[in-house]
Amino acid sequence: MKRFLVGVLVITATVTLVAGKQHWDEKLDSVYTKTEQAAVKVKAETQDSSTEEIILTAAERKDEIAHLTKNLPNELKSKFAEAAPENPLQLAILGSASTSLHETAWPNLLKKDLLKSYGENYITITIQEIKQKTSAEVVKEMLYQETAAAKPDILLIEPFLLYDNGKVTMPNRLENLTTMLNEFRNANKDISILIQPANPIPDSFHYPKEEYDLKRFAKRNNYIYLNHWGAWPDKLTDHLTKDNLPNEEGNKIWAGFLAKYFINM
Repeated sequence: MKRFLVGVLVITATVTLVAGKQHWDEKLDSVYTKTEQAAVKVKAETQDSSTEEIILTAAERKDEIAHLTKNLPNELKSKFAEAAPENPLQLAILGSASTSLHETAWPNLLKKDLLKSYGENYITITIQEIKQKTSAEVVKEMLYQETAAAKPDILLIEPFLLYDNGKVTMPNRLENLTTMLNEFRNANKDISILIQPANPIPDSFHYPKEEYDLKRFAKRNNYIYLNHWGAWPDKLTDHLTKDNLPNEEGNKIWAGFLAKYFINM
């Protein structure tokens, strides 16, 4: 009888322990399930919040770009508006020694202004200076091809107008320019081309006439023409080196003109 009672007690205790464990496990499962559901909910809320934040940021940037490009022609506005970190706008600057690679020259000054205004992730800027070469030599040696092969979205070119002066006739200069620009357009049919003269020089007779012919060429071929000469003061010698290239002050004037063109302050 004693053994029977002991057996009953053992069985009862075992059943109680098993039932208790099962109940505890079910309770834990319930807690884990609720915790997981809460975590998913928080995660979803976080994702929704992030998505909303991205949308707001995109909207704000769209407004900012619209403001910055307010004064640009439509073809350039759309290029700046479509720029993104995964597909930045590519601007190529090409020219003679007047388009210097020096840190204080106008191309790098303009580059700094553009990166600051539009964002380093949204625009890339390359500068190619071709020194001591006429437009005929540039074409013959195909010195522009590497820049063209990069397929820039925008080309800002200073087409050796000053260095050609007295060396290459104006009709031949325009022919050389056409050859270069065709190369860029073949590489990217949607490219926007901006033409500008080199810096002005004092006491010149033929050079202003050549600048006028360059402007007519640009307008005749539907290129954007940027004539910065009006921004220079009458006393040019204070803003040029002895080689008639822009000095520090001259570069600031040139860069300032272009910055006002590209950036609505």
